[in-house]
Amino acid sequence: MALKFTDEEIQLFKIGKTPEHYTWHHHQDTGRMQLVDYQTHHDTGHTGGYKIWGKDSDK
Repeated sequence: MALKFTDEEIQLFKIGKTPEHYTWHHHQDTGRMQLVDYQTHHDTGHTGGYKIWGKDSDK
């Protein structure tokens, strides 16, 4: 997996930061997060997992 990221991005992960071109997506499975491409996430209309399982859901 590390081959997918630059050395700079790996250093950001190590200090708890998210690289600029990525964002965290709430997966439909309760509590699961996925690191995804920011632009793809932004351009894709979807119901994120938080809407399904978060505090305002019917669960």
